[in-house]
Amino acid sequence: MAAQGIYKWIDGHGQVHFGDRPQGINAAPVTVDRGPPSTTDNDAASRSARTARLLDEYATERAEQAEFDAKAQAELAEHRKQCAQVRARLADIDNSHYLYTRDADGTKHVLSNAEHAAARTAVLKEIAQVCRGAALPPRKR
Repeated sequence: MAAQGIYKWIDGHGQVHFGDRPQGINAAPVTVDRGPPSTTDNDAASRSARTARLLDEYATERAEQAEFDAKAQAELAEHRKQCAQVRARLADIDNSHYLYTRDADGTKHVLSNAEHAAARTAVLKEIAQVCRGAALPPRKR
């Protein structure tokens, strides 16, 4: 409701009043700061479009992060699997009384103690190489 004017006055009890019609002889017009003009439909549409664009960007970022995390988890699982396989070979060597190899015609050749120790040393080196960096890779951010 648009008023022609707003007036302020003080009654006989010292109470301040406001109204659209002056009351009493001490009523004075009041200037009202109406604030900034209301936004237009274009401003609202612009804000809405910007909000939608930002939400799309955030959704894309979240999807990329989820894909990165899934790939990192898969790589870590494969790394741990390979490490476990090499450690299992070491356990086999440690739990075996003897090791053997087969030649092209399938004949067994039992390894000497020195060859057994060399095979164990080779697997230990492989463990050091394969099993390092077992921690989760850093997140993409």
